[in-house]
Amino acid sequence: MELLPHEKLKIYRQRKGYTQHDLALLLRCSQMQVSRLERGRVPSDEDKELIEKTLGTSIWTTEGQR
Repeated sequence: MELLPHEKLKIYRQRKGYTQHDLALLLRCSQMQVSRLERGRVPSDEDKELIEKTLGTSIWTTEGQR
């Protein structure tokens, strides 16, 4: 079963050893915004790209779409 993007976000954040607060600092947003994203809120295309770059992985895109 394929994971949903918000589930992938949480897993990849944890694998990097980041708390929600840590990721929020890197993304220059609030911890609450990271929490909302991990609960299913869909970020803008610009934010998706920044999150994927920060975590070093594809979450919303496949490798072929990059």
